Amino acid sequence: MRIIIVILLIAVIIPLNGCLGVEERYKAIKSDLEEVLEIYKAEINDFKSQSKSYEEHDSGLKYPRAETITNYVEPTDSNVRNQALEIVTGNPSGINADADSWKIWSIFYWVSQNIQYVSDPIGQEYFQFAHETLQTKAGDCDDFSILLASMYESVGLDSALAFIDTDNELGIDHVTCLVYWADGAQSFLSDEQLILREMELKSPTEQVNVRYWEASSTHSLLGKYDEGIWITADGTMTEVRGLVGYVMHEPYVAIEIIDVGG
Repeated sequence: MRIIIVILLIAVIIPLNGCLGVEERYKAIKSDLEEVLEIYKAEINDFKSQSKSYEEHDSGLKYPRAETITNYVEPTDSNVRNQALEIVTGNPSGINADADSWKIWSIFYWVSQNIQYVSDPIGQEYFQFAHETLQTKAGDCDDFSILLASMYESVGLDSALAFIDTDNELGIDHVTCLVYWADGAQSFLSDEQLILREMELKSPTEQVNVRYWEASSTHSLLGKYDEGIWITADGTMTEVRGLVGYVMHEPYVAIEIIDVGG
């Protein structure tokens, strides 16, 4: 567009300045061209500025800078820790209250039974502090994950937050909590089955399942653990409410994992 305008200006300017000397005509053309170029540069800069602003807004919509989510994890908040302690000390007689499997299962079960899923306002992504979710008893996937991570950390477990692609569009559209288990998946499932029996609960599918990431495969991301697994504690996409890691949805790809523990 601007190139065409420049050519037209030259075509118009030269005839109009036919009565001028060569030097005067050159100066006139140069002046007009410089003016057009300045306008063009200004418009390019304005476009770049608007484009950057849009990209920042769009990426900030879902999701803001991933690492900022850790600011909302509150393992030392008195309400968060007291609630977590109340949950894990409500153990049946056959279960050790300080067992990692019980802590993982009981906190997840409590959150799945007591926190309701409610979407954020349209066009906005709002992170709640863990104590806010406890207070409102509602939130979306990131709020569930922040609360779970906070509670797990508050009772001595190690947790992380994973940003997930669930639709194969290579973008983040979901957040889940991960909790570290020092052994393999089968040992956790065995413990979970024991807990279900002690709690007189039964999986409606007659089976248990757990989605996890090998700790060794996430070492470069989290910088810790060469053994064990990171169990998916997904409070909103679990197929069986109350069963930790029972996530069958595909795709379910971790785009980024953020450590929230020490």
